[in-house]
Amino acid sequence: ALIPSLRQVSWFWSLRFCRICCSAESERAERKMLISSYLIALLLTILIEVSIALIFGFRSTRELFSVVLVNLITEPVLNYFLLINSYFSLVSANILFILLLEIIVILVEWRLLAYALDEDSKRLFVLSLVMNSASLVVGFLLFI
Repeated sequence: ALIPSLRQVSWFWSLRFCRICCSAESERAERKMLISSYLIALLLTILIEVSIALIFGFRSTRELFSVVLVNLITEPVLNYFLLINSYFSLVSANILFILLLEIIVILVEWRLLAYALDEDSKRLFVLSLVMNSASLVVGFLLFI
């Protein structure tokens, strides 16, 4: 009984192969879901923040492109940091931690917009604050 029969070996390997294939398919599905939810969040963030910029009177192509570009820089970095934090459990991702990250994003986006646009710095700070607050609230309502 220590030497398995050919039937047992065949069953074992087919079960093992099924686990590998199923886990690979499951992993691919998880990856697709993660990427699609990330892209939805990115597009929604850009839509919200460009809308806020329009409300603030930013209408030129350069101004709106700057808002989009700034988001294409900060959003992936923020989500990558959250993903790494989640994977390695570096810091408890509670509401205070997320608010701290948002404050950092507000400050970074403010400085990037101030660099890209020749506008009043206080106005750009308020723009960054309102844009990121709006996208944060919508994100909480939709994703949490």
